[in-house]
Amino acid sequence: MSRSRVLYQLQQTDIELETIARRLAEIDASIGESAALRQARQEVVAAEAELHSRHARATDLDLEVRSLGERIQADEQKLYSGRVTSPKELSSLQDDVASLKRWRNKKEEEQLEAMLAEESAQSRLAAAHHHRRTRPAR
Repeated sequence: MSRSRVLYQLQQTDIELETIARRLAEIDASIGESAALRQARQEVVAAEAELHSRHARATDLDLEVRSLGERIQADEQKLYSGRVTSPKELSSLQDDVASLKRWRNKKEEEQLEAMLAEESAQSRLAAAHHHRRTRPAR
């Protein structure tokens, strides 16, 4: 086969490939993304944002509860160590410990609610992912 014939065939193949690529682009543009699929994607994004927010809240509360626990432990250790001998200071320290325990109990309740909300957000995210996968593209 002559060199010019090979170049001609190569040129014809290139033209055919360009035509096919152009048609494929037209088909992709016409198919697009359905409104239902776009909505499903938005639901996933919203569910992910909510889960992130709920997780951050639960983490913050966990750190706060731990911090209160450490303060209570330190104050109780100080209270029962015998280092504090003044009755007025002992009474004040006992009141502080009682107050910290009440505050920790309140924060533990909030933490439990936050954990439940986080779990609920995880379920909504899983449902949104499932919903997105089951929606038709068009």
